[in-house]
Amino acid sequence: MKNIRNTIFETNSSSVHAICIAKDPIISFPGFVKFGRQMFGREEAEYYSIESRASYLYEAILAMDDEAVPNSHYYRDYYWSKVQDFLTKNGIRFEKDYSGPEYSQIDHGYECEDFVREVCENEDLLAMFLFGTRSKIQCGGDEQIPGKNKVQLMDEDTEDYKVFIKGN
Repeated sequence: MKNIRNTIFETNSSSVHAICIAKDPIISFPGFVKFGRQMFGREEAEYYSIESRASYLYEAILAMDDEAVPNSHYYRDYYWSKVQDFLTKNGIRFEKDYSGPEYSQIDHGYECEDFVREVCENEDLLAMFLFGTRSKIQCGGDEQIPGKNKVQLMDEDTEDYKVFIKGN
């Protein structure tokens, strides 16, 4: 729904996420990674931990399974297998933990398709996202006001970061 009133354009407010992958080389890998279930919505927050980033990737992959899209489960399974292959090849044990909140997802997670495709098809990008010490996920609403929001979302690539935006 959109309302246009006296030079004000308003849309339904929703979440915006900036997935910021630091372009730092990865020196070493951890021995274990946990992929949990977590809710990533419009709350203003920044996530830096490996577990949070792994959970975000897992939720984004799950969001690719859309009953309305024929064979979408193929993409979900394909991209998850790419992650598993990368971890196994690098001697990283992993587990999927289903004990998270009953309602877990990325708000409008289907908009993460470009992020999932690029990260899962590029092992360097996957490593930098999961294990980069400065990589992060920034969450907030779409009403970003400079100086007013707790988290100022990155909105484009920089010299130090590759940035994916999940809108809506």
